[in-house]
Amino acid sequence: MSQDDQTTDGREGLPVTADLPPEPVSARTPTTDRVVFGVAAVLTLAFVVWGATATDSLESVSSDLLEGLIHNGGWAFMLAA
Repeated sequence: MSQDDQTTDGREGLPVTADLPPEPVSARTPTTDRVVFGVAAVLTLAFVVWGATATDSLESVSSDLLEGLIHNGGWAFMLAA
C-alpha cells in the first residue's frame, strides 16, 4: 500500500502520539530497602553500645561464641581448606 492510498481519517497534519514503553528494570537506579537498612542499623548500633558500655560482658560472650564455633564447626573449616 502506498502512502497515497493510506487514509488519515481526518487527521491530516496532526502529530501521531504514542505512549512510551515503561523503563526497563535494569535501567532503574537501585534503591535502599529501608526495612533492611533500619534493622541492620539498629543491630549495629546496639552492638557498638554494648561494646562501649559492657566490655567485659561482650568479651565473655564473644569468646564463648568463638569457642563454640571452633568446637562445633571446625569440620566446615577443614572442608573449605
